Amino acid sequence: MFYAARRAGTRARSVINSEIYKKSLRRVQVAQSSTTSHEEDDDTEKEGTSTTPATTGKIVTLMSVDTERIRQSICYLHDPLLVTPLRILFATLALLIVLGLPALAGLAVMLVTIPLAAVLGKLATSMQAKLMKITDDRVALVSELLAGIKVVKFSAWEHAFASKISSLRDREISRLVYYYLTDCAFTTLWQTTPLVVAFATFAAFTVWSGQDLTATKAFTGLLLLNALRVPLVAFPNEVLELGMAV
Repeated sequence: MFYAARRAGTRARSVINSEIYKKSLRRVQVAQSSTTSHEEDDDTEKEGTSTTPATTGKIVTLMSVDTERIRQSICYLHDPLLVTPLRILFATLALLIVLGLPALAGLAVMLVTIPLAAVLGKLATSMQAKLMKITDDRVALVSELLAGIKVVKFSAWEHAFASKISSLRDREISRLVYYYLTDCAFTTLWQTTPLVVAFATFAAFTVWSGQDLTATKAFTGLLLLNALRVPLVAFPNEVLELGMAV
């Protein structure tokens, strides 16, 4: 399964890069005359393609960053859809067998943290999209500067371009900080969830049910909770990466 997924992801990236390259060859060039643009508009309308001109920075980002994210999501698509949910299911069933109904207290904590993680994941995805938009603008401006570097030098426009690039870079860093803060909150939530789940489970087992927590049940429960910790931490990250790729 792992080999097939990686092969499919690599092939998908190659196909997408090829399609982006072919689309960039027939995109509307801004520097073209209006007559040529009208002719290409007719051709693209017949082919069902968009006539919106794409910048060089956007094309570079699509072929380097976005296609790689799609490849990785396809390579590990079986994890969020099959492997991780099954691991969570089996570990939960084992906890119910060992600890009984008090294990439902830990499941209740999981159900509370899942919506919070969904909100944080959606916010992180939105900030990632805004960050990529600013990155596209900065890369396009740098590409424009490098393409016309002789004209820029002859006209002494270095400071003007440097000011524009610095402004875009400052906006990009600001968005990047907000994105990492959101991602930090997202990670902190899911790193602490297994600990809270263990505390709630053992508290319910000893206080609510009034049973004695023996060494056998305690160590077995900790082992199962540790087994549950890995998929609990990995599952939201996998879903987040899949959402970014989509």
